[in-house]
Amino acid sequence: MAVKANLDNTIGAAFLGISVACILIGIAMVQTHSYYRNYPRDWVFQKFAVGVLMVLAILHLGFTIHAIYFYLITNFGNPRGLAIVIWSFKLEVIFNTLMVIFVQGLYAMRVWKLGNHFSRFWPAVVGVVVAGGWGLGFVSIVNSFRHGSFIELGPMSKVIYSTFATSTGIDIVIATAMCYYLYRSRTSFSGTNNKIIIVMKYVLVSGFLTSACSLSTLISHYAKHPGLHWDRRDIAQLVHQQLFCNVKCEKIDK
Repeated sequence: MAVKANLDNTIGAAFLGISVACILIGIAMVQTHSYYRNYPRDWVFQKFAVGVLMVLAILHLGFTIHAIYFYLITNFGNPRGLAIVIWSFKLEVIFNTLMVIFVQGLYAMRVWKLGNHFSRFWPAVVGVVVAGGWGLGFVSIVNSFRHGSFIELGPMSKVIYSTFATSTGIDIVIATAMCYYLYRSRTSFSGTNNKIIIVMKYVLVSGFLTSACSLSTLISHYAKHPGLHWDRRDIAQLVHQQLFCNVKCEKIDK
């Protein structure tokens, strides 16, 4: 069934996505401030990682806002302008990919440290899976810079589908591996075991949130009308990137 193109299901969706993303990054800033205030003596690398992630999230949001302004305000009443891939949109793709790569890399490192006490095989599998996701991410960056119009991005559909499908799979693999090794780390002390169970529940819930957002982006991208350059998938895509930042900050803060 054909989808009727209007402002609600095209650039209106992008506006809603950026609005929710602004709320989420505000929450992430509070989480970051709470982390630095409550854990001043934490591992230096961990503190550095939180700072880098926050900078990437802010830059990603800034370039996204510029792109939305270009399409909604600068090209108001100019349908041809909506087909142009503005430079800030291309940079948004870069920081989008960097955020995902950075967060998944940190999770893979935790799985490696946690699983190394039991076996090196499955942590290595997680590392290979994450590295495969990085490769697809870089492919999407290169392809986005090769085109100047959304109309030319049609051949990238397979790469886009693969990227979001891989991201969903990686989130599931990481959450499963962390829960498995946390379960293996149980002791004879009930207090310690209760804390491990709480952490496992949090890993599952946070992994489900990012996986569900990746999956919804994939489904909405597959179901979108071929003539629409902006559509409802932008809500899930913009929210998905900020969720990565929120989930990581919250896990560290906990």
